[in-house]
Amino acid sequence: MSTQIPTQTPIPGPTARIPGLANENQDFLPEAEISLLDILRFLKGAYKTILIVGAIGLAVSIAHLALTPKQYEAIAQIFMTQISTVNNNLNPPPVRQYS
Repeated sequence: MSTQIPTQTPIPGPTARIPGLANENQDFLPEAEISLLDILRFLKGAYKTILIVGAIGLAVSIAHLALTPKQYEAIAQIFMTQISTVNNNLNPPPVRQYS
């Protein structure tokens, strides 16, 4: 009966190299930070995909604007006040004096 040692699969993505560690274990250590150079390398490699997806999105949005009918919505609130002649204390009539 043979005993098999389970093998580890390497972690995808950028890896860090640590001096003094066996080469077989180097691929299992993920890099702690992503540098600006790593981001620029990614953009350089994926710029065609980014441009194509952006152009498709722009074309779809222009087609949507051209094909859908324009819709407008307006909201207004009108308040009606009631004028009462029962209580005229706010604007009393002028007082007439007879002498």
